[in-house]
Amino acid sequence: MSAPTSAGVLAEMTALLVQDREITDVVSRLTQECLRVLPVDAAAILVSEQSTGLQLLTATSHTASQLELYQAMHESGPCVDTIELGTAVTAVGEDEIARRWPEVGAAVVAAGFRSVHAIPLAWRGDAIGGLNLFGRGQDPWSEEDLSVAHSLADLATVAIARPGLGETSAIHARIREALEVRVRIEQAKGVLAQTERLDMDAAYDALVERAATRSLGEVADAVLREAQRRD
Repeated sequence: MSAPTSAGVLAEMTALLVQDREITDVVSRLTQECLRVLPVDAAAILVSEQSTGLQLLTATSHTASQLELYQAMHESGPCVDTIELGTAVTAVGEDEIARRWPEVGAAVVAAGFRSVHAIPLAWRGDAIGGLNLFGRGQDPWSEEDLSVAHSLADLATVAIARPGLGETSAIHARIREALEVRVRIEQAKGVLAQTERLDMDAAYDALVERAATRSLGEVADAVLREAQRRD
């Protein structure tokens, strides 16, 4: 199979946006595609929810999830900065990461990452979230890499905001709905990890595989219903 091209991935993601898919499906697929076309090893999205603050929307691994939650808890880190500043944030090398975010940076480095890039999900002048990209290498990004990362962040923004539903109140209502689905996905991931003796990353991969013809939310609900029947 030939390697994916950035143009091909962007076209595939754009096509998803016109299919009325759940937000969680689109952003989950989008973060996975980041690993295919960018020099990164993990990706995640934090969103800013009016009543509860920063919340994890999706991540490609359990490690990335933990790092995003750690940033939200400490209100510090590359994804926090990109949301607050509304601009892209980059740090390369253990020393720079630890210097810029002493506590969070130490966790990033301990997880094996040596570079971080964060891109704001910008909607009408406000950042409604951030796309965080973690790499184990330290090679500088090309202009094309930066352009693709920004394009993927823009697609995530459109998936959440949906043109025509762009009022702030409507966007935050959609974010709350997506976060509720994410909670069920996390619960289902835990069920699979326990019943099938998988680690959390493998359990999430199993959910994604089952979602080939259904949404992640539907698959998670099915797993939870089956667990309730067993109980």
